[in-house]
Amino acid sequence: MKQALQGLILLILALLYLQCARVGAPIGGEKDKSPPRVKKSIPENYSIHFEGDKIEIDFDEFFRLRELDQKFVVSPPLEEKPEILPKGKTLVIDLKNNEFRENTTYTFNFSDAIVDNNEGNPIENFEFVFSTGNTIDSLLVTGTIIRAFDLQPEEDVFVMLYENLNDSAPIIEFPAYIAKADDEGKFRVKNIKTDTFRVIGLKDMNLNYKFDLAGEPIAFMDSLLFIGMGKKTELARVDTTRTELARVDTTQTEKALIKPPNIKLYLFTEEEEEQYLKSSERPSSYQIIFIFNKPLTTELIVNPVDFSPSDDWYLKEDYPNGDTISYWIKDSTIANTEVLTAELIYPVKDSTDVFKPYSDTVTLRYSKPVKASRKRRQETEQEEQFLKLGINVTRGSMLDLNSNILIESPTPVLNIDKSMINILKIKDTVEIEQEYIFFIDSIRIRKFWIRLPLEENSSYKIWIEPGAFEDIYGIKNDTVKISFRTKKIDFYGNLIVSVQSVKTGVIVQLLDEKNNKLKEEYIENDKEIKFTYLYPKKYKLKVIFDKNKNGTWDTGNYLKKIQPEKVLFYSKEINIRANWDLEIVWDIEAKNKE
Repeated sequence: MKQALQGLILLILALLYLQCARVGAPIGGEKDKSPPRVKKSIPENYSIHFEGDKIEIDFDEFFRLRELDQKFVVSPPLEEKPEILPKGKTLVIDLKNNEFRENTTYTFNFSDAIVDNNEGNPIENFEFVFSTGNTIDSLLVTGTIIRAFDLQPEEDVFVMLYENLNDSAPIIEFPAYIAKADDEGKFRVKNIKTDTFRVIGLKDMNLNYKFDLAGEPIAFMDSLLFIGMGKKTELARVDTTRTELARVDTTQTEKALIKPPNIKLYLFTEEEEEQYLKSSERPSSYQIIFIFNKPLTTELIVNPVDFSPSDDWYLKEDYPNGDTISYWIKDSTIANTEVLTAELIYPVKDSTDVFKPYSDTVTLRYSKPVKASRKRRQETEQEEQFLKLGINVTRGSMLDLNSNILIESPTPVLNIDKSMINILKIKDTVEIEQEYIFFIDSIRIRKFWIRLPLEENSSYKIWIEPGAFEDIYGIKNDTVKISFRTKKIDFYGNLIVSVQSVKTGVIVQLLDEKNNKLKEEYIENDKEIKFTYLYPKKYKLKVIFDKNKNGTWDTGNYLKKIQPEKVLFYSKEINIRANWDLEIVWDIEAKNKE
C-alpha cells in the first residue's frame, strides 16, 4: 500500500513537471492585437541638448522591422543614412558620423515599420524626436499631394520645406524639413520652427532628396510659406495662385498647435525640353519606325548612309501623338538589305534656347524569322498573296448607331476601287445597297472610314470584292464578307450638360469610370453639350481650363513657375440609363472657387 502511494505521488510530480516545462502560448484565448510598447530609451524621447551618436529604444516584446527602407524618414535629412538594427527587444539606431545642426529639432519617423514579432501589429506613426538646442520645435504643416491631371491622391511623395528661398534650393541642397505622403496622399511635416519656407513635393526617384533627375514628378507652392505663432486662432488662407509671401498665423498653447496650415500640392511631371530619339525599329523588311521623346517641331530629314535610293524611296506615315514617324520602303532592293544605316536630322535646342539641326546616325537591322515548317511556310506564302484588311466589325457583331466602319490596311494603299466596296442592308432576306461616304483618315494613311445613316435594330453586310484595295507593293485584297447588326435606339441613353461660367477656353471631357477619355468638346462660352448614344452605365465629367487655348492639357514647369493647367471633375455620380436623357447644370467657376 505504501509503495502504491509513493508511486502515485511520483506520477503526480512528473505530470506537474511536464506541465511547467511546456513552453509556448496557451491554446485558445484571444489573439494578440496590441503593438510593441516603449519601456524606455537612451536618450529619452523629446530630449534636448542631444550630442550622442547612438539611440537605444527598449520595447516590452520582441519586434521586427517591416519595409523600413520605404517607411523610415529623418527630418531634417542626414548626409549619411543611420543604421537601424533590432537586438532582442531593443532597437539600436547608429547615427554614424552625421553632424547635426545647432538648435535644431530632429524627427525620426518610422511610420508603421515597427511591428510585433508574432502577429505583425504595428506601432502607428512611431516617432523619436530630439533637439540639439534648448527647446523642441513643435509647429506643424499638414496637407495632401494630388496628381494635377486627375486629382487623385499620390503616395510616397516627399514634401520638403526649404529655408533657402532661392528657386534652385530643391535642385542643389537638402531640405530643412521633410515628410512622406501616405497612401491617401496625406502628409504631416512636424517639429518645425518659426520661419519662412519654400515648399515642394517630390517623387524622388533616385532617393537623394533633390530635384535633379529628368522625369521626377514635382509639386510646388507658388507662394512662400511663413509659419509661426501669433494671437489669432484662425489661419490666413494659403494662396497657391500668386507668387508672393503667404503668411500663416498660428496659435500655440504649450506644445499643441491649435490649427496647423493645411495645403494642397498638385503633382505633375515636366515636359522634357530636350529633344531626342528614344528608339528606332524595323518590324518588317519594308517598314522603319522612329520614336521620339516628344513631337518634332519641324520635318524629320532621313539621309541614307550605306545605300543609294531614288528620291521617292519611301512613303511617310505619321501617328496621332506626333512623336512617332513610320517610313515604308518602296524599293524592294533596299527592303531586302538586312542592315541599313541612315542619318537623322532633327531640331534640338542649344544652350541659348534656340532650335538648331542635330544629326543622329542609326543602324536599322531586319532579321528574317527562323525557318518555319513546310506547312507553316505554305500558309504564310498564301497569306502574303493577299492584302489582309482589318475591319472594326466581326461576323455577327453589333455596330453602334453613331459609329463609322473602319477599314485598316497592314501596308500603305496605292489604289482603291470604291465601286467594289458594297454596304448592304438586309431586310426579309432582301439585300438593299446603301449609299455611303468614303474617306481616308486625316493622320493615318492606312485607315479608311465608311459613314452611312444606320437604322436601329437592323442587319447589314459589308462586301469588299477581290482587288478593291491594292497596296504600294502590288498586293490586293481577297473577298471580304461580314454581316453585322445595329442596336435598338432605346438601348442608349443621352447626357445633356449645360456648362456655365465659362470665361476662357475649356475642354469638357466625358470619361468612363476608369478615367479613360471617351468624348470631348472645346468651348469658349457657356454652352449646352450633348453626349449621345451612351451605354447604360456610370460616367464622369472633367473640365480642363485650357489657359493657353491649345486644345490639350499642359503640364507645369518648376523653374519657370508654371503650374499645370487646372482640372475639375463633376462632383456627383453620373448614371446613364437606357432610353433616358439625363440633364445636368454645371457651374464650373463656382466649383473652381471652392
